[in-house]
Amino acid sequence: MLIPVVGCLVKQIENDQIRGEVKSHEENEDSIHVSVQWFGKKNLESIKLEKLTSGFGLGATVQDLPRSRTRQSLGVGEVVETRQIGGRCQHLIEFPDISERVWLPYENLRFVRGARQRFLLGQLGYSSHAERFRLRALAYAIETWHENTGALSRLNIDPLPHQIHLVHHILKSGNLNWLIADDVGLGKTIEAGMLLSALKQRGNFKRVLLITPAGLVKQWKEEMHHKFGLSDFRIYGEDFFINEEREWKLYDHIIGSLDKFKQEDHLNKLMQSGQWDIIVFDEAHRLSRSQYGMKFESSDRFKLARKLRGLTDSMLLLSATPHQGKQDKFQALLELIRPEWRERIQWLSLDPSILASMVIRNNKADVTDAEGNFIFNGKITKTIPVRIGNEEQEFDQALQKYLKLGYAAGRVTSGTTGRAIGFVMTVYRKLAASSVAAIEAALVRRMLRLKAENDLMQIQTQKLFGNSCFKLVSST
Repeated sequence: MLIPVVGCLVKQIENDQIRGEVKSHEENEDSIHVSVQWFGKKNLESIKLEKLTSGFGLGATVQDLPRSRTRQSLGVGEVVETRQIGGRCQHLIEFPDISERVWLPYENLRFVRGARQRFLLGQLGYSSHAERFRLRALAYAIETWHENTGALSRLNIDPLPHQIHLVHHILKSGNLNWLIADDVGLGKTIEAGMLLSALKQRGNFKRVLLITPAGLVKQWKEEMHHKFGLSDFRIYGEDFFINEEREWKLYDHIIGSLDKFKQEDHLNKLMQSGQWDIIVFDEAHRLSRSQYGMKFESSDRFKLARKLRGLTDSMLLLSATPHQGKQDKFQALLELIRPEWRERIQWLSLDPSILASMVIRNNKADVTDAEGNFIFNGKITKTIPVRIGNEEQEFDQALQKYLKLGYAAGRVTSGTTGRAIGFVMTVYRKLAASSVAAIEAALVRRMLRLKAENDLMQIQTQKLFGNSCFKLVSST
């Protein structure tokens, strides 16, 4: 027998005119009692579960709260139909955000308050005064806004519009597997903190694991405490240590270093930590996996994330540079977020539309303050033609000839030496694209090094064969 979630609306089977909201439940040896706050009454009443049924009416706004970790919440929807199967009440919920209708047991539904529902249920407070009702309706509207965004919670920050929109978008999606790829400086840490704060306010999570580069571990802890009031986070390896598996039960909010957790002994301990409600990776582009034909080469950091994927239903990746011009590494990050979409991700170039369900990216050129003013002015770039003299042209021609000879030598030379020659030529080409001064300095250093090696070879030859042989070798 399912127990209604906190916030579920119920009514008595014997008197379906009395409706109320579930506040808690208590299980005894022979029965289950539910604590209900009946509408229009001040005191709670404990009543047997078998005497209750669904109190949701058509048009009620509800939130799906699944019991299983294997299923994500479908979000907020509206009751459009009711049926009884096997003596249990179910509702057909229309979810506008995903354009679907789904039958769900009423026990999984939490009532979402709003002015419309209060009016329909006649919850006008203890006075019918119009102004009192208006203020109470406004209070419930603000509470709903809190639940949907977390932006108006008691936070020590002034969130920007793009940050509020991002958190609202994720919560509304009913899915917590995302890659937040905002430009540098747009506050990805703030967005993650706002999201965690909103989830905590909803009561939708208990265990959180934050994994960051070693240099950012303490910064994350301080920001979670001072800006979001999330003061329960402890740093693995500094604030606490794990000796036995059962000790993980003492810690539900953990921050750890990426390079510490990837080490075999720490990783083995972490894999014993049990299920996490959400795992967050900062600087996620460090989770590297390269593809060579049909083979994959994964870094230890990526292997860590892949193993942890099995310990959570929700993984959040933060990175301002997730692509870096390398499609295989970008797709590897997407597979961490949605492993069930692996085949679709492999064909990403043919169907890029799936990115909208996995990646959120705000650009500096688009973000504004609360008044709609652009925060970053941006930059204007343009090409300026520059004429070069005869000396520059001769140098350019000589350099191109030198690079071609170098690449040719690298191709005909086998092994490591050939690859090294090609690498040096590539470096020279990049330096030439940077500036004349850069390539000149590099070539001068190269010439001095070759001259020193040549002088050393002449000295060694002279010592081995004498002056006469040295003159013969030099003349030839």
